[in-house]
Amino acid sequence: MRANQDIEYESVQISCSYSKRADYLGYRAFGLVAMRITTASASLAVLLSVLAFGETAAGTVSGHVQVEDNKALSNIIVYLESANGTRTGQVHAKRRVSQKGREFAPDRVVLVQGGEVAFVNDEEKEIDHNVFSLSEVRQFDIGLAQRGSVNEVTFPEAGEVKYYCSVHKNMEGVVVVVPTPYFAHVDDSGRFRIENVPPGDWVIKAYVAHHRYVSEPFPVSVSDAPLDGLVVAVVKKKRGK
Repeated sequence: MRANQDIEYESVQISCSYSKRADYLGYRAFGLVAMRITTASASLAVLLSVLAFGETAAGTVSGHVQVEDNKALSNIIVYLESANGTRTGQVHAKRRVSQKGREFAPDRVVLVQGGEVAFVNDEEKEIDHNVFSLSEVRQFDIGLAQRGSVNEVTFPEAGEVKYYCSVHKNMEGVVVVVPTPYFAHVDDSGRFRIENVPPGDWVIKAYVAHHRYVSEPFPVSVSDAPLDGLVVAVVKKKRGK
């Protein structure tokens, strides 16, 4: 509205005066008004494009997990994997695991492939610890860790990594490494919800802590429209597998 008033005012000024100074001032003002209009139009175009991009750039995937025989299972994580095998939307976040009170806390963390876990010995007393893993996905041994030490371990491959403390046999933990940042913990009712998923073809999978159960992956196509009502089946492993 302000731009329209400026245009009307300057056009009257230009038409009513023929002096060189008036012409100069009038055309200068007209140029400023035109510049304002152009800038406002450009800003509006950028805003509209951002809004349009935001609406189409991400989708939501939700549903529930159905376990065979309705067995109550905990620590299930539903995640998306690129259908063509590419590593998409990598977020190399760092997680912290405390070794205070002769226990790992938290003892189960979810990490995006390529991320790091910082194992911190924050005991109040002079107690040494160790963290090691013999898992196929990631084998490591940080050696003897004194109080106050911080040891970072990178996890370049997806999968389950169980780790222990050689000093205290009761200490154990798990790092669940997922291939993308598009994952969700399944709640007590069996439901999950994954947000901000880029449009495209994905495979939906689930990590199941119970070693006798496994999920049945299936493909999904994500758009800007919510994808709800999915059922992820978790079944007993067949013998020999």
